[in-house]
Amino acid sequence: MKNKRTLGIAVALLAVLLLFGLLATPVLGHPPSPDDVLTTVGEPTCETAGYRVYTCSHCGRTRTAPGAAALGHNFVQVSERLVCGEVPTRTYACTRCGQTRTESGGAAVPHDYVVVVQAPTCTHAGLRMYTCSRCGDSHTAPGEAALGHHRIVAIQAPTCTRAGLRVYTCSRCEDRVTAPGAAALGHNFSRTAQEPTCTEPGIYTHTCARCAYTYTEPGPPSMGHTFGPWQEAGPDTEVRICQICGAEETRSASTADVELPPTPMPTHPQPPPVAGVPPAPAAPAVPAGGFVSQLLRNDPVGTIRILDLEIEFTTVDVAAGGFSVLLLVLAILFTISVILAVMRERRTYRAYIQRQQAAEAEDRKHDFR
Repeated sequence: MKNKRTLGIAVALLAVLLLFGLLATPVLGHPPSPDDVLTTVGEPTCETAGYRVYTCSHCGRTRTAPGAAALGHNFVQVSERLVCGEVPTRTYACTRCGQTRTESGGAAVPHDYVVVVQAPTCTHAGLRMYTCSRCGDSHTAPGEAALGHHRIVAIQAPTCTRAGLRVYTCSRCEDRVTAPGAAALGHNFSRTAQEPTCTEPGIYTHTCARCAYTYTEPGPPSMGHTFGPWQEAGPDTEVRICQICGAEETRSASTADVELPPTPMPTHPQPPPVAGVPPAPAAPAVPAGGFVSQLLRNDPVGTIRILDLEIEFTTVDVAAGGFSVLLLVLAILFTISVILAVMRERRTYRAYIQRQQAAEAEDRKHDFR
């Protein structure tokens, strides 16, 4: 029994030793040796370290050893959010793993103004306009002062009827203002006369030496014919010829008892015109040969107008009255012609005085201006 107990103890002790040897081998593992083969290498990441796996060439058991340390993130800024008046926000991304993070901080973002300058003009000041390129906020500020006009003067010379002018034109904006210049010069007339003929009155032509403006007015009245002596031109016909124009006048020889010269009308030069006063009326035309020659024609009926009275007569009336009646008529006609001449002279003189007074009044008016 005692031997059996001793054998059992020995067997149990051997079993314990065997078991202990089997269990001790995994815990202790294989010590590193040249026989271990590196089979796997784990690369480190931004947040985890690397590792190495070794395999025993004898038994195939593996062991793991630490590798490279964790790399850590490599963040770079990929964007920035800028809002005027707010703190900027920046976004960062890791270049290895792509992980992102955002940060806010720093001073508030100011406006990024772009300036547009509006140049000043002659009448308006300049302007500076500020516009933010991020948010569009804008405001204005005064610029340079208004420049004022830079005027160049052009002088328009006066004419006979129009006053001169001073024109001020701005060289920048072409604004134009005018001011009165020299007074109108008035016409500088020179007069030319067309002499009267036997049947046509004369004409005065006035021409301005500056502007060539012209006007005409009646000149001396027609002179009437200046006939020569009566000459026989045929049976019971006599003729006489004007010594100036060559006009002919005929009559019956039976009325040739008295040879009367023509009664020419007197001529009166017209004074120069004055502005504002009408010229004197022209003298009435006289029939060719005068009143007496009209009496002695072979007209069936003759008419003489004395002022507002018309006297009608015939050549028979003249022959019946005899020579004394003819002389009386001549005297009356002569007296009437003298009266008419005096009245015409007075009218002409009054018109001349009126024109002189008007001219003096016009001169005083210009002097007052």
